[in-house]
Amino acid sequence: MIIKSFVALGFVVKIDDMFSENFPKEIKNMASELTLQLGKDTNSMARIWKLIKKRRAAKKKVNWKGVVFNVLINLWYTAINNFYVIVYYYFFPMIGIVLQFFMFYNKTHN
Repeated sequence: MIIKSFVALGFVVKIDDMFSENFPKEIKNMASELTLQLGKDTNSMARIWKLIKKRRAAKKKVNWKGVVFNVLINLWYTAINNFYVIVYYYFFPMIGIVLQFFMFYNKTHN
């Protein structure tokens, strides 16, 4: 199933490459000078816990509203991402099989 995702990603990238061939030269030059820099994940559970411990050790006020909000976002993202993986990778192939049985039954009993 992972291979299917990489094939789909390669297909999308190829379409993007074909689309970008018609861009003006100025855009291509500017894009070649850009760099993407990703920082550390500051919203992971370990980082949130570390921030709480650090602020408590320094006797500073902990922003509990922000902590709760960040934890809820992490849990929400994890739930949605896992739901997507389960539905997409496990149930979609089963739905195809069920639809084939249904159409076969429907075709033979009409």
